[in-house]
Amino acid sequence: MKNNTRVDGLLTPVRLLVVLCGLLITGICTSTPAAAEVSVDLFRSTPAIDGGLLIVGSADPSAHFGHLRAYNLYGLGDGPLWDAAALMPQPGLGTSPGQHIDSDPPLAPGSDNLYRTLFTNLPGPPGEQELMPLAPHTADILRPLLGVATPAEAEALINLARGRTGCTAEDPAGTADADHLLWGIRRSAPSLVGRSPVIETAEVRDRVVYVGATDGMLHAFHAGSWQEHGYLNDDPAAGVELWAYLPGSLLGYLNDQPLAETGRAPVVEVDSQPTVGDFFIDLDGDGFPRWHTLLAASATALAAGHSTLFVLDVTDPYRPGLVWEQPLSGDGVATTGGVRFGQSEAGQDGSAQLFLSSTRLSADDGLTSPGIEIMAIDLLSGMTDWQYFSSYQGLADSFSTAPPVPGLYDSDRDGKVDLLVCGDPTGRLWGVAAADGTVYGEGPLFVTPGGVGEPIGAEVAILGDTIYFGTGGAAHADPNGQYGLYALSLIATGGELLWQQSLPQGEQVWHAPLIDGAGNLLVGVAINYWGDTDSPAEQTVGRLLAIDSTGQLVESVNQPAGLVAQTLVRDGLALSVSLTGDVSQYGTPHTEEEQRPYAEGSVKVLTWRQR
Repeated sequence: MKNNTRVDGLLTPVRLLVVLCGLLITGICTSTPAAAEVSVDLFRSTPAIDGGLLIVGSADPSAHFGHLRAYNLYGLGDGPLWDAAALMPQPGLGTSPGQHIDSDPPLAPGSDNLYRTLFTNLPGPPGEQELMPLAPHTADILRPLLGVATPAEAEALINLARGRTGCTAEDPAGTADADHLLWGIRRSAPSLVGRSPVIETAEVRDRVVYVGATDGMLHAFHAGSWQEHGYLNDDPAAGVELWAYLPGSLLGYLNDQPLAETGRAPVVEVDSQPTVGDFFIDLDGDGFPRWHTLLAASATALAAGHSTLFVLDVTDPYRPGLVWEQPLSGDGVATTGGVRFGQSEAGQDGSAQLFLSSTRLSADDGLTSPGIEIMAIDLLSGMTDWQYFSSYQGLADSFSTAPPVPGLYDSDRDGKVDLLVCGDPTGRLWGVAAADGTVYGEGPLFVTPGGVGEPIGAEVAILGDTIYFGTGGAAHADPNGQYGLYALSLIATGGELLWQQSLPQGEQVWHAPLIDGAGNLLVGVAINYWGDTDSPAEQTVGRLLAIDSTGQLVESVNQPAGLVAQTLVRDGLALSVSLTGDVSQYGTPHTEEEQRPYAEGSVKVLTWRQR
């Protein structure tokens, strides 16, 4: 087998043998893209796919620049359909707020607005919080929360956050628009949300992509209007920012955000992939439940050890509403691994819950050792149902890296979550009861052979009663260490090891494996990648591995750079995205409406560079 190699900015395709969806597929058909532009983007964020649309986010580690690019899934080598970074509305001067498309700033979102619509919120109990424009005309109201002395300073800070440059107390409006308004997309990942099968008013709503960035905001971008048989991927309005939300509890840290600097790390960031679902609930308290589309995500003030959660009502993406936003309870919550919607037997009034993991710098009993915290929060009230804490042994007291987002296990397939499964930076795999937070079994489900030297930094994947995960994907892991892939079966006392596949020295797993219905795995690995320390992506090495259900390596395909984002499968093909933006496509893309151009059992291999 020949490896992928870069030749004058192009990539040569390779032969692939992989078990996917229970079929052994081989063959080759090639396509080469045009020469790629030089880019320092890092592609760490897992892409999103909806219909024939592929969305990929990236971040430039040398500056606060990000991109969100969309591609035709069936014509990947043709280049992007759009890049949201090039379509951002103007920051504006805040001189004429109103409801028109040329209002500066607009008070309502719209895909044709000339100026940005940014929101935040004022503190208050859940149910009494409302979105407030993050705009110069609200500077007097927001000044105390921003922690500045005068309204002019507050106005200047708000304008900087909106994307103006040269803003000072003497000249709050600043001197010019920034060259690049979209900040980096690194810890978050895009979520595509289109029509709803259960909400009558959302049967033909516009498709929107939601994603967090290092500017501390959750962004909503138009991603296509509904046509008779599907979404218009090349919609002229697609890629335009509709609105963005900066959590109100982060306003006090905005003055430290490097809004006018490029050489300093972000202070506030939306650090999780938004999770979105439809719920039949009573949001307005009138006693009549209705269907709503809700979005939940977390954000962090990194240096301050402050994390917050928020839930938005995005039933109508042009009229977002705030359900609640509040800091995580307790002291010293440093970072979150992400959130999941679910429902357990103990959810308040049968409502849904948010399940999440975090690193807490200190326990409530006053101990100073950091540790993993896994918790359940009621979706409607924002109240914490339960919290489980276990300290990290062998890590520094200042350790703050988040554990991965928990996997949800439903033992009897009744639609309710029975167990949260989550790894931690000391190599322990936890199973915690979703109903009350008690530990499953006699302790951790499993402890890796390397312990703290073999951290579980990636999410688990669950199929039936089997849990799959990889190790090494954490910034503190030894880049020359020995890591592996594991499969566990749940038993009464914890987890029973089914198989272990050791990886060559230095190979690390940074994301959950992809599993087909027969228990075969596709998983990417990276060498010489060190997480948020931003190792040069061109120096990384990656492989895409196919592992069968017994843990045996079936095939390995070298990649132009490390694989950090999860591999995806859709419409007969698999996609992997390397740190440098090289996309390898395996399989034959097809839709239900078209006949497959290749015989059953063939595979089309297409490798190209994002540009």
